[in-house]
Amino acid sequence: MTLFDAPTVHDQIDDLYLVVRYTQAVYGIVGLFALVLASVGLAGVTAHAAMRRRTEIGIRMALGARSEQILGLVMREGAVMTALGACIGIAFHLPAHRSARVNPLVALRQE
Repeated sequence: MTLFDAPTVHDQIDDLYLVVRYTQAVYGIVGLFALVLASVGLAGVTAHAAMRRRTEIGIRMALGARSEQILGLVMREGAVMTALGACIGIAFHLPAHRSARVNPLVALRQE
């Protein structure tokens, strides 16, 4: 039987990895969306905290604090929240990373 337009091995491998590339693109888009969502949430929490402390900020400004100092105060609070969230995320990612490396045969034998 004569084959016409037979795909090469390179073409077959490209077709195989096409699904992987699409999956990576979807995960990248979802990750980017999560990053934007987290940033908006952090900005909202920081804005809410600044509005809650409006009286304190007004007193500081009345006593001579410059706007740069007030901005630094609010930004420092946001940075602390970001660092705390990153530490918590890293702490909970280590067990997940370790469980992803478990050999399935070993896990199934233990059950």
